Amino acid sequence: MAASRRQQPPSSCVSRVPSHMPEVSVVMSVYNGEAALPSTLSSLLQQTGCDFEIIAINDGSTDQSGQVLDAWAAENPRLRVFHQPNQGLTRALIRGCNEASGEFIARQDVGDASRPGRLAAQARLLRSDPSLVFAGCRYALVGPGNEPLTDGEPPQGATTDSGLRNQDGSAVASPHHGTAMFRKSAYAAAGGYRPEFYYAQDVDLWSRLIDQGDFGQVPEVLYQVKFDLDSITASHRAEQQSLRALVAHARALRSQGRSDAPVLAQAQRIRPGGSSPVPPAPRRDSRPAANYFVGSCLASRGDPRAKSYLTQTVRAKPLHIKAWFKLAKLALSPSKRAL
Repeated sequence: MAASRRQQPPSSCVSRVPSHMPEVSVVMSVYNGEAALPSTLSSLLQQTGCDFEIIAINDGSTDQSGQVLDAWAAENPRLRVFHQPNQGLTRALIRGCNEASGEFIARQDVGDASRPGRLAAQARLLRSDPSLVFAGCRYALVGPGNEPLTDGEPPQGATTDSGLRNQDGSAVASPHHGTAMFRKSAYAAAGGYRPEFYYAQDVDLWSRLIDQGDFGQVPEVLYQVKFDLDSITASHRAEQQSLRALVAHARALRSQGRSDAPVLAQAQRIRPGGSSPVPPAPRRDSRPAANYFVGSCLASRGDPRAKSYLTQTVRAKPLHIKAWFKLAKLALSPSKRAL
């Protein structure tokens, strides 16, 4: 740890050294997450059934995130906070994983919540089967106002294995990043996160981690994902798809015993400004699609709150026929659920 302190820039602040080696290290990158941090941290600190630490990388936040993290760390020895100038999600995760003391590394995104028993269940699965290098879980999706959008995405199990093992990894959806727990030793053997994949660092990691062992899934819903209207998934879907194709290409090259360096050079250019690691700015044309997605999910559940999101969709895109159709259907049908 002393060596790592010397390498930190003057603005960095490294938290206390852990007094023992926890089983699980939860790694979380924080950029301007001041409002959501208390609920996310509470969901983690209330976990039971396994020994864990939380490693929070404050990635150059311009709000009060750093102060919030320091205040919580002062009261919770299991929370270790590291401050750094903004370098983007991937590099923040690389640092977090490098600081991890646990045998297993779990991911957590600010704004999301780990449900009771999540860490214990995933750690138990990894302990029970040495062939597993990854343990995921089902997750529920909620809207910007915590409106329930899904009851729990199904576990992917063996289909995830086969999809990631194929050269064309885009054929099967990969595990949700926030639900992941993996062996630190396998992460290191796979080469860890690679900064070239700015918008798809998780898919790239899974495509290499699967060569170290099997992926497993806990069947329970143990993680809650909050859909952000300006998230990377909502505002940079095209870039993510392009990077997924490059991940598949890189895997194909490696399977042939060839270097994937040319693919990394291509991936490096798919980022804000082509080469700058600053956080991506949401695109204005992504908001209507995000509002429609939330409104459509709520409408399918008979939730009258769908009207607000669908109305915002048609205000931005008056010719959005599907949104108009769902609004009309909502107007003609009584609500199916009391709020």
